[in-house]
Amino acid sequence: MKVKTILIIDAIVLFVFGVGFLFAPVWSMELFDISLDTAGILMTQLLAAAFLGFAVLDWMGRNYAVADDVRPLIAANFIMNAVGFVIALLQRLDGVGNVWTWVPIILYLLFALAFGYSMLDRSTYEEPTMRTKRA
Repeated sequence: MKVKTILIIDAIVLFVFGVGFLFAPVWSMELFDISLDTAGILMTQLLAAAFLGFAVLDWMGRNYAVADDVRPLIAANFIMNAVGFVIALLQRLDGVGNVWTWVPIILYLLFALAFGYSMLDRSTYEEPTMRTKRA
């Protein structure tokens, strides 16, 4: 899969979770059988801000013309997804949440693998049709 495709899909997923966590944090977390107090609502909305920020970065980064320019974005996405996977998996194995909690765990894993593979295999980068000029 090409990096551009991974970035687009990741941007959409992050946008959906980000909007839900921002505007309906209690309802969003209740889907996973997780109840929130005031501090939990704050932290969920801060997570939403990070998700929305990454969604914008991924969406804008899909059109990088030079492969080396997109590598930091891929590395950041890999770290976010790998760490998110480990934390979510450990919490789920500790009994937090319900069966729906496996959805973000699987998404974190898939995106960590995709971004990790993209960091190692440069053939996933698309050849640009037009290179940008550096100043």
